[in-house]
Amino acid sequence: MSATGLSELKEITVFCEQGDSSQIRTWSNVPYFFTRALEAHGVKVNRVNLHPSSNLAHKLFYKLWNVFAKGIFRNKFYTYRRTGIYFWIIERRIRKALKTYPNSDINLFLCYNFTTKRWSKKPVVLFSDWTIDYETRIFKGADINSLSWHERKYIDRQRRCIESADCVVCLFPGIAADMRNVYQNPNIFYIGNVVNALEEPDRAMALQRKKEGKEILFVGKKHYLRGAEELLHAFARLRQDMPEARLHIIGMKSGKFKNLPDNVVCHGYLDKGNPQAKQVYYDLLKRCRLFINTTPKWGAFSASVEAMYFYTPVIVEPYGEFVNTFGEDLPFGMYHDSEDGVELLEEKIRAMLTSSDFEKQADAAHAAVAEMTWNNFVERFLELFKK
Repeated sequence: MSATGLSELKEITVFCEQGDSSQIRTWSNVPYFFTRALEAHGVKVNRVNLHPSSNLAHKLFYKLWNVFAKGIFRNKFYTYRRTGIYFWIIERRIRKALKTYPNSDINLFLCYNFTTKRWSKKPVVLFSDWTIDYETRIFKGADINSLSWHERKYIDRQRRCIESADCVVCLFPGIAADMRNVYQNPNIFYIGNVVNALEEPDRAMALQRKKEGKEILFVGKKHYLRGAEELLHAFARLRQDMPEARLHIIGMKSGKFKNLPDNVVCHGYLDKGNPQAKQVYYDLLKRCRLFINTTPKWGAFSASVEAMYFYTPVIVEPYGEFVNTFGEDLPFGMYHDSEDGVELLEEKIRAMLTSSDFEKQADAAHAAVAEMTWNNFVERFLELFKK
């Protein structure tokens, strides 16, 4: 079934609200891998950076507005990127890009916030993870009707963009199903997820290095602080009779935590676009025996599947999209509900680090995500547009 009626895609204009889609650090690496994979399939990609920081004056106004919104008005939602002036400026950029790239077959937005329907007859495709409507209802557990006017207006904007789009692609199966119930658009698809890996794992070397130590990896920025703190408490208990255990935290510096047990290394953010940081990042993936992130409701999905790709068993919160993707029973690890407590988490970590089935679990982890390549994803993406 064709979402747009096109027989072949030769040229795509990609609008990226999160930043420069040619840079690896933009939005968890997704725009970089997506556009590179499209080019590898012979599609000409026109990159349009919609992020405020791509213009100095725009960046300054962006920073000042957020200071006023959060510091003076105490409104954490009504940031600059949700104001009318922001959308007006960004839409000017979009119209300019339409004139610059008149031969594009489709206009692809890596968000749910914009459309070109008012200025172009070219098909519009939206690609992202979740909507603000979903975030409000599922993650925050709030009633949409209880929200402020600004929040409801933003949700309505996304609704109009999604319902008018020729095709919507969501990264997660459960969220895509929810969107099909919420929005009046028959062309909302889930076509799989992806592993954002710049390197390929060597099975024999990975298994050998992982067996040699008892190193644990946590990946997550400040949004995952609760999961990191729970892990630190469990790790402190673990080291009482397993002093050789070591914990690496990527995404947060040591200053984020009040007390760090011995053998904990906080690496901060590791930019894959920086050769030295990239080397540290992939060295950790290749040698850490276990990946853990038990943050409630969302446990760093992208980092989890990349760790699995490198033969790393996992302990994660049984949040909806991980269960929807991999099932209720994990042959490559364990679920841990954050409500079950630190003691049980410590027991699970100990069991995983000393398991005689490590190779079996490691192979299962890799196998579960082996087909989640960007090449496979883009092939399925392009199939959506064939007659």
